[in-house]
Amino acid sequence: MLNIFLLNLYAVPLRLIRPNVGLTSLSFNRLTNALLRNAQSPLVARLPCGARIDIDPQEYHGRITWMVGSGDWKVSRTVNALLSPGDVLLDIGANYGSIGFEAAAKVGPQGEVHMFEPQTRIADRLAAAMAGARFTNVKLHRLALSNKDGEVVLAGPAQHSGMATIIDSDTLERPRDHSEIVQMRDTAPFIRPLVDGRSFGVKIDIEGAEPMVLPGLVEQEGLKFVVFEGANEQRWLWDFFTGAGFTVFGLERSFRSQISPLGNFDDWSKYHDFLAIKTDQTFPDKPMGLGEFRGMLDAKGW
Repeated sequence: MLNIFLLNLYAVPLRLIRPNVGLTSLSFNRLTNALLRNAQSPLVARLPCGARIDIDPQEYHGRITWMVGSGDWKVSRTVNALLSPGDVLLDIGANYGSIGFEAAAKVGPQGEVHMFEPQTRIADRLAAAMAGARFTNVKLHRLALSNKDGEVVLAGPAQHSGMATIIDSDTLERPRDHSEIVQMRDTAPFIRPLVDGRSFGVKIDIEGAEPMVLPGLVEQEGLKFVVFEGANEQRWLWDFFTGAGFTVFGLERSFRSQISPLGNFDDWSKYHDFLAIKTDQTFPDKPMGLGEFRGMLDAKGW
């Protein structure tokens, strides 16, 4: 208990600052490793939105969520900057739900957040957090989206839930010491009644399975934006979005929340997370704050 008290003295300022960058080094270092070495699981992460969720302090995303209050603040800020009250958010690969829970307040009681999380150990904790916080506009779907219905093996490192994937390890080289059979659903017919023609945004982080899911998403009416991780299938993602008329932006790894348009695929390696918006609008070739960016979109009737 003393170790957790001491660690809270370190973590509380981080939860107030809500840093965009450095989450790994802030959460995994000599101090945190030593103080959490013998910590019993679970610990309770208190999210700024009011939700509380059990986490494993030795698991990568669990510890980061406990330390700073979100799995990724720059992604969360980008998503919230682009949502409006009444919108729908599809949080695909929700993990501990910090991004979706924050978005629930932004879309309000007339909007909805749909979290897709097939990992049983995480989904159980999401369900308990939803019940405890009494969210009325957040729905949990314990399944993986794909391009067909059926069952699939979901596997990845036991201590890194964010790397679980339905893609075979021959394609993505990573440990597979945690696996389970999960349900999967064909994306387009499954999400169509969820968005029901309303304006919606997407946050997607599914470790290389994007080519199975994104085509079914972008064909839906009302899609406003897609925020996605770009570590896998990089060339495919670039060709897919640009070929479909989207403008792609990189989320800057900086203290300020900024995005920059990508002029070509050569710029991809500068970023880890991305935003795609379907628009013919031109943007300055420089980093833009999220407020400035949203203002430019609204001025064009977005």
